[in-house]
Amino acid sequence: MTLHAWREDNINRGGKELSEAALGIKPWLKYGISPFGIWRSGNPPGITGLSGADVTYGNAVKWLQEKWIDYLSPQLYWPFGGNQDFAKLSLWWKTQMNGRHLYPGLALYRADPSMTSAASLFTPSEIPKQIRFLRENGIPGALHFRAANISVSTTQGVPDSLRTDLYRYRAFTPVMEWKDTHAPAPPQQVELLTESGNRRLRWSQPAPQGQQASPRFFCVYRLQASAPPDWSEAVNNPQNLLTLTDKFEYVDQTPSSSTPYWYAVSTLSRNSVESAPVAPDAVTSVKDIARTRFHITQIYPNPFESEVRIRFSLDESSHLTLRIVNLQGQEVARLANSAPFSPGEHEVVWNAPTGNKRQVYVCVLEGGGKTTAKKMIRL
Repeated sequence: MTLHAWREDNINRGGKELSEAALGIKPWLKYGISPFGIWRSGNPPGITGLSGADVTYGNAVKWLQEKWIDYLSPQLYWPFGGNQDFAKLSLWWKTQMNGRHLYPGLALYRADPSMTSAASLFTPSEIPKQIRFLRENGIPGALHFRAANISVSTTQGVPDSLRTDLYRYRAFTPVMEWKDTHAPAPPQQVELLTESGNRRLRWSQPAPQGQQASPRFFCVYRLQASAPPDWSEAVNNPQNLLTLTDKFEYVDQTPSSSTPYWYAVSTLSRNSVESAPVAPDAVTSVKDIARTRFHITQIYPNPFESEVRIRFSLDESSHLTLRIVNLQGQEVARLANSAPFSPGEHEVVWNAPTGNKRQVYVCVLEGGGKTTAKKMIRL
């Protein structure tokens, strides 16, 4: 084996073994590498420059052929035209992907006069043109180097341009078809409450059944119309996606209007597979909710690893017992023992003891002659 081959083999083994180790523990992770933007000088024809596969021993084409990675982000830190033409390189990399995703790295730092010389400074339109080119050619995303050129530096106004134009709507990460593509269960108990002039959405997370994926985020949609929308169609319009959240409620402080707002909530898996949307039945006042509730509204996260939060709602003052039992009916923990609680929303935190992983529990709330229960899953 030559010295070059030995060095490349070490790089290959490191990338492969890291992928196997990480994905073996968390198969939902999206594992990628960002190599130098030119694989070998002359590929494609007309491209000249440092050969990443030879100088850095990073043979990215090999990684793609073996499918060791989920995505590749070659550092395409050049403008259109010249011997390192952005268009030629991005299209060539697209032909090498072998079913994996291509997210080219874009040199946002080169639009910042404080970080690059006048001779190599990008015009303010360069990065937006590159993003449009990628979209027009079916390349599903891009990475920006550096984050500070969006969050700290003005970068000739490019961040404002992205925020108000190309990135003005929220979006999901692309679905990777070789990972879990099952949809999560839709949210449950979706409610819309009026509260001090605001509109509060609340929901609970269902436990996965069968092959259903676990929810990672909740998608909150809003549409202003004179009549209820067809949400199966409305969710396809990115303008209607109000927010993504890992919480179980969202407060919309948008001023009221003569034309009503309509809402829906869906769940989203780690692989960006979305459940069907669920719309609340009607707007209800907080007082109406308080008069009709005695139940466990949320268990978060569920499934959980060690700490879990249990939220419950009461319709009247009561002395409550809150217990955790296993499927054999044995009590595992007692979080409240005939303790007094006032009407409204309450939350209790349980830190499960070490050991006893992969268990199914039932959370039981009792008081005032009423009982309610909800299943909990420990990973």
